[in-house]
Amino acid sequence: MAYPGTPDYLRNPGSLTALKAELARAQDQEAEAATAARAAATGHETMRTEHAAAEPARRFITDADNRHRMLAELTLRVGMAEDDIARLEGQRDNLAGQLSAARARRRFGHGHLKTLVGENTQHLAAATSRRDEAQARLRQLAPQLNARVEESRRAALPHTGASLANLDERLAKASETARRERENWDARTRLTRELMAGIERLRLQPEPAADDEETVRIARSRDLPGKFAKLPELKKRAESIHREIARLTDDHERVVSRMRKESSQARKEIVRGAKVVATTLAKLRLTKELRERDYDYVIVDEVSAACAPEVLFSAAQYSGELAFLSACRTAAGGVDLPDEVITLAAALNYTGYRHVVATQWSVGPPVAADVTTAVYTEMITGSGFQPGRSAVALHHAVRALRDGGRPLEEWLPFTHTGP
Repeated sequence: MAYPGTPDYLRNPGSLTALKAELARAQDQEAEAATAARAAATGHETMRTEHAAAEPARRFITDADNRHRMLAELTLRVGMAEDDIARLEGQRDNLAGQLSAARARRRFGHGHLKTLVGENTQHLAAATSRRDEAQARLRQLAPQLNARVEESRRAALPHTGASLANLDERLAKASETARRERENWDARTRLTRELMAGIERLRLQPEPAADDEETVRIARSRDLPGKFAKLPELKKRAESIHREIARLTDDHERVVSRMRKESSQARKEIVRGAKVVATTLAKLRLTKELRERDYDYVIVDEVSAACAPEVLFSAAQYSGELAFLSACRTAAGGVDLPDEVITLAAALNYTGYRHVVATQWSVGPPVAADVTTAVYTEMITGSGFQPGRSAVALHHAVRALRDGGRPLEEWLPFTHTGP
């Protein structure tokens, strides 16, 4: 990142000369702006003085205008009263004609016309009274008002209403000119100070060395100027990508949260509808949906290596008649109490399994497979699965092993507990 300022650094001498020339022009423009601003300020102050000097005349003109309005209002009231009189006189003549025509025809029922004529006469008298009163007040006040108007206008001379309006306009223009010229002066002053500061910074920089020229050459050969120009846009794109990643992360969290909420219900539906459920003994004990459903059969692998309570708990999930413990030592007692009658097979029998097949010592996988196949083959008949035949089926399977010449330790350990 040492490159960006290096070209300007190499152009330091030329830049300094250019800045000095620009500073000279800026100082000239600042001086011109200062002269114009001072002249505008002087003109504005002159206009303010002239405007203040015309304040007495403004009061006289205002007084003359107010009294002239009073005179116009009185004249208007007289005119309005005369208009009412003319209107009412027309109505009176119309009503009189209608009443004369009615009497000439000797028709009855013209009392309403008489009432209208009477009301018209009253309204006409009131309008005449208002006109006479307004005319009297006008005759009384008009000379005084006209005299005061003329007196105030003479006192305001040489000013008139138009000249005062023109004076207000000129003051507003002078004020705007002074403000605009002052702003221009301030802007020129700031530019001059910025140029002076730039010149001072360039003066403090050391002269460029040969390594600087080499830096610029290598940077241009690798198109660093173009890459550096693209850097702001790339930063914007990176920020946009980060925002998109944050948005996607939020969406992912929402989806995962929803999956967590819905997975529990989905797991229940899956377990409820599954035909085969494979699990560990610990998972069966800890998972509610696994231990609360009914099972047609329960198969416990490596049952001899499991804890008896775990096996009993898992076997209790199946309310059947047969427990086939095709594993090692499932009908043997413990080491400390070899005569203990509560073996795993006996415990299963006590929990409700009427028929329990087990072994008194370890048997090999081939032997266990042969016996299991033979027992289940005989228990499955045309009428279905017959657990009650398990004792006979085991006897036949063991007899087949013995008759087949198998060693004593292979066929002897198999036992049946139950009726």
